[in-house]
Amino acid sequence: MTTKAPAVGMGLILLALLVVIGWSVWTPPPLRFLTRADLPTCPPVSADQLAAAPQMVGGCLFDQRARREGAELVVTSMTDEGDKVRTYYRVVPQTAGLEVWSDMSGDRYGGGWEHQVCPEAVSLAALGTCQTA
Repeated sequence: MTTKAPAVGMGLILLALLVVIGWSVWTPPPLRFLTRADLPTCPPVSADQLAAAPQMVGGCLFDQRARREGAELVVTSMTDEGDKVRTYYRVVPQTAGLEVWSDMSGDRYGGGWEHQVCPEAVSLAALGTCQTA
């Protein structure tokens, strides 16, 4: 008579290992990001588009409508290894500057999330001094 216990045990160990490895690579969004206020969205852009025309691309964040209603722009860039990093630039109504969320959870060599507030921001090229939120 053969027992399947060793095979089942090895399967559970392998599954646990995959969960741990997968969890360490992907970091879930912080609750503050998931519960942030919905804002009107600007068309998403790549980092290359932003570099080519920062005033044109970021203009929707700094117009009168954005100051009144708020706005959010998502910029996607790639790491040297080809991993995606997303940065969410947000204008909260009646608030100076920008709120910046960086999602580096897709970066297998970095990872995590970062949240900054840049009250002096006057454009995407001139964020001024930012503080970790």
